Amino acid sequence: MEQTAKKKIPRPSAAKIAAEVIKEFEGYSSKPYICPANIPTIGYGNTIYPNGERVTMDDPEIDKAEAEKMLLDTIKSVEKQVKNVVEVKLPAHQLAALISFTYNVGIGNFSNSTLLAWLNSNPDFPRIPEQFRRWNKGGGRVLKGLVRRREAEIELWEGTSRYI
Repeated sequence: MEQTAKKKIPRPSAAKIAAEVIKEFEGYSSKPYICPANIPTIGYGNTIYPNGERVTMDDPEIDKAEAEKMLLDTIKSVEKQVKNVVEVKLPAHQLAALISFTYNVGIGNFSNSTLLAWLNSNPDFPRIPEQFRRWNKGGGRVLKGLVRRREAEIELWEGTSRYI
């Protein structure tokens, strides 16, 4: 009897998984717009260009290819930021959840969050998902889109997401 070797299907990287979540929840805009937190935004939720300049309402339109490049550049940066503050090793799907979360709330907020404190003290802590849920407001009010996004990030965290 001949044994056939099982082909290992490569799993997507944390950055690739996070990009899909971010694209779905941020959506694409070729023109600058004011997000619910009252910040000029363009592309897939970018508030800052790769060169460090802030998006303004007077900026020219960008096409999808440019928006995609900005998204991927920003994700690389956010992934490094997340890895710098997370003290435990995480599987790709959990890292992707944190990249999506941090892309949305910013590294300063994530760095000072109870979510990060709990994660670093016990990555298997079953109450970590409730900390994602706390971040559901924009401009001081609960936003349905953020509620849905946090649930998608929790599914990623728990390994039950359609993105993985």
